[in-house]
Amino acid sequence: MEFKEYATEVDVDFVRKAVRAIGRCAIKLERAAERCISVLLELIKIKVNYVVQEAIIVIKDIFRRYPNTYCYLSSSFFFFGGVGDREVGD
Repeated sequence: MEFKEYATEVDVDFVRKAVRAIGRCAIKLERAAERCISVLLELIKIKVNYVVQEAIIVIKDIFRRYPNTYCYLSSSFFFFGGVGDREVGD
């Protein structure tokens, strides 16, 4: 997915737009939703604050669009707990 590559650029605004575009694909194209969510979860794993923030917002929107479809993902958020957070003094 080309948007995934865009989401790893250095321009923060561009990255946020790319992550939102992945979310829009998932919301508008149900058949692409599973792949989009997979990409968003991969992006969360890179632990870049602004990427994580945007991806979580987008996933929340996907949850709203497809309630009860991706319930299994809620446990992933517990796994990623504190993603992008840094300890004081780091």
